[in-house]
Amino acid sequence: MEIKANTHIIAILCKSCDSNWRLSIPISGNNIESFATICPCGAIIVGNYNYSLDIDSNIDSKFISKNQKYLTNGQFEVLNLSDAKINQLPILELE
Repeated sequence: MEIKANTHIIAILCKSCDSNWRLSIPISGNNIESFATICPCGAIIVGNYNYSLDIDSNIDSKFISKNQKYLTNGQFEVLNLSDAKINQLPILELE
């Protein structure tokens, strides 16, 4: 996963249709960034990204679990993929 200027890029798996997507979460500077969209299959994708864990220099990112970093509504799973693989996925635009 990578953080670019003002965005955080993640890969997700929609549990309703088993499709993989790339999300680009805007970074506004809040400790928790909320995001939402609708998969083409109709599943509602809603979650939070704990941005404060990535900017806290006292925390080694390899010790942060996905469950600490991302909160999901249960309709999707955050995937651990390389940046190259994430960039190959289709983009699911946020609402």
